[in-house]
Amino acid sequence: MIFIGIWWLLGTLYFCLFEYYNNGKTPGKAIVQIRTIDKKTKDKLNPESVILNNISKCNPIFFSIDVLIGLIKYSGLKENILRATQKMANTIVIKTD
Repeated sequence: MIFIGIWWLLGTLYFCLFEYYNNGKTPGKAIVQIRTIDKKTKDKLNPESVILNNISKCNPIFFSIDVLIGLIKYSGLKENILRATQKMANTIVIKTD
C-alpha cells in the first residue's frame, strides 16, 4: 500500500513539475509537439490548475473514471477535452510549432 502511495505521489509530481516549469509540456508532450494551457488566458497554467489537471493521472482507477466521465459528459463540445479534471482545471491541450 505504501508503494502505491509513493508511486502516485512521484508520478503526480512528475506531471505537475514538468507542466508548470516547462511551459505546459512533459517530455512526451514535447515530442508530439503539444502543451497544456489555461483555457481562458491561453497562457501558462497556474499551480492550482496544474495540480487539479494531473491529480488522477497516476492512479489507473481514478484515471479511468476521469476519462470515462470526460468522454460521456464532454464529448459533444468543440473543445479538446478528454478528461473531467481538464474541464475542472479549465485547461486545454494545443498543438505547438
